[in-house]
Amino acid sequence: MHKIQKVSQIFRFLFLAIMILMPFFTISYWYTGNSIGLIVPASWTEFLQSQGCTLGHNSELYVYTALTSGQKFFAFLTSLIPLSISLIILYFLVKLFSLYESLIIFTEKNVKLIRNIGYTILFGEALHFIIYEPLFSLAVTFSNPPGQRMIKISIQGENIAWICAGFLLILISWIMNEGRKLQEEQEHIV
Repeated sequence: MHKIQKVSQIFRFLFLAIMILMPFFTISYWYTGNSIGLIVPASWTEFLQSQGCTLGHNSELYVYTALTSGQKFFAFLTSLIPLSISLIILYFLVKLFSLYESLIIFTEKNVKLIRNIGYTILFGEALHFIIYEPLFSLAVTFSNPPGQRMIKISIQGENIAWICAGFLLILISWIMNEGRKLQEEQEHIV
């Protein structure tokens, strides 16, 4: 039991530290003017290289000029969407490991927290497709020449993996809840 408490305490502090630091990193990233490495679809590569543009890897957007202050601010506001989802998930994890630290392991509270994490992941992915990705791509390409601005909506393997993880957590929480109910029934019978 002491091992469970010690490991739970470590993870609770770890998730709490990440939860506290994430907003600072996000603010710092946009405030200090760090550039974002974005490139074009393959069809634009040859043209842009002929114009002297240097292209990076693994993205589908290209920013022709440095982001303006307004673009950075809008991109920052847009980046608050995935940040908020991450903070909510971290909050649930802190609460869950706090319960584990107190040796409260198979209860309705634990089940609800695990289920909430799953639903938050699914909600976050929906927000990613519908709101975040289109707004962010528009924010960073807005100062591109007309015809080169983009609103991007895509589903990638990483997004599908997160959706599967969300459904898996919801399934695990349901199984845990059914097991908890069976255990309570057996305790009342004996």
